[in-house]
Amino acid sequence: MGILKTHVLKYPVRALTVFLFLLLLMILLNSGTLFGQGFNTATYYTKVTVQEGDTLWEIANNLDGASNIDNVIAGIIKYNKLPNHNIAPGQILYVPSVKM
Repeated sequence: MGILKTHVLKYPVRALTVFLFLLLLMILLNSGTLFGQGFNTATYYTKVTVQEGDTLWEIANNLDGASNIDNVIAGIIKYNKLPNHNIAPGQILYVPSVKM
């Protein structure tokens, strides 16, 4: 039988630091927070003219990629500086649209 050779790390603290750094980097990349999907999308605003019978809920619901209607409505109200949820026919609103 041959002699079993063991390998002893010359710099174990450095090896552990590099491993932890790479692990953290992989987690960040997979979560989309550093270089992932979060930076690949941008919010643009499209001009919409309110029609008779329109509500903010209907306008937000018709947007592509609208996942949480309440958040979209809150964003429309904030961006357009609306005092409340009331809108009127002919009123101009800017609504978010996500571009990839």
